[in-house]
Amino acid sequence: SHCAQSRCPFDSGLQVHVAECASTMGLLISVLKLPFQLIGGVASVLIFILKLPFKVLRNLLSWLVWVLKGPLRILGLIPESRQRDLANHANQCNPNNWRYQGYSSGYGGTGTRQDLNNHANQMNPNNSAYRRSRG
Repeated sequence: SHCAQSRCPFDSGLQVHVAECASTMGLLISVLKLPFQLIGGVASVLIFILKLPFKVLRNLLSWLVWVLKGPLRILGLIPESRQRDLANHANQCNPNNWRYQGYSSGYGGTGTRQDLNNHANQMNPNNSAYRRSRG
């Protein structure tokens, strides 16, 4: 084969020969990868086509359920969604929102450095003050 030829290591033609072999091997590997890449591309297209009717059907069913729930929602027979509850909670925790009711922490100490350090120690499970505060 072309790459199996041996040359003298002091011959400057050896560098050209090694470069030619590397180029030939790279080309060979690229050609060998092509069928696998083609199969992968075709498979992804087929999977997309197979999933398409299920996506359309799911969207149609969700729209149909939404339409059917409309009168029940108007009559108040279906409770508000969880999403609205979460949005309201987020608004109440946002100081820039008009629904913000303020923040009240569980700490009601004096705020001095000694008092704050004691409070932190009581919240730290690795501290003896934590065990004492828990009985």
